[in-house]
Amino acid sequence: MSRGDSSRVTPYGTGLRRRADIIDQASKHFARYGYHGASLREIASRTGVSHAGLRYHFSTKEELLMEVLARRERFGSELVALDELPEEPTTEQAWLLVERFVDLMKMSFSQPGFIELFITQAVFAAHEDHPAHEFFQRRYRTMRAEYTQGLSAIKAAGLLKPGVEPEFAATALIGFLDGLQIQWLLEKKGVDYMEVSRRFMRALVADEHLDQIDDFFAA
Repeated sequence: MSRGDSSRVTPYGTGLRRRADIIDQASKHFARYGYHGASLREIASRTGVSHAGLRYHFSTKEELLMEVLARRERFGSELVALDELPEEPTTEQAWLLVERFVDLMKMSFSQPGFIELFITQAVFAAHEDHPAHEFFQRRYRTMRAEYTQGLSAIKAAGLLKPGVEPEFAATALIGFLDGLQIQWLLEKKGVDYMEVSRRFMRALVADEHLDQIDDFFAA
């Protein structure tokens, strides 16, 4: 194999894959047992590495939890892609944002482990001494700002009902989603999360655009 062969496996590449594997297993473990019930030794065992090997990548359980939470947040932000939205979006761009948000909702409910992880850790993080306290404070501040930005763009394109204020609608939307997720986790068969979400979105969108919302949820 030549030195220029890009397919060659390097220690750095192997380390990155091992780190990703650890985060994958930690996500499932934290979702099931919570922060305090989670075991680094068990996560290491499920990943196929030694306890020392896991500690090489993540020296503490707190550090690993923060990476699990941060990776999930990055994925959601990349899917919605608010940073790609121009200051004065066209109607087509505003609709694309709505469609991406609906896709994010669908994706979230397809991964109950992540929902449980975020909901349980958000409750625990209400205590100031919890390692994720600042993370969730920052997360909700960022979500309110991003949702306000997105709803403002949608309003500017004429897609929101008259009287809907983006800042307050953003806070209400976040509260709605968190509450719906808790109810769904407790009684999956009794809560039709997509139908409830569709009806909530219809309450925000102008009447002449309701068919488009229905199409997004039906896709």
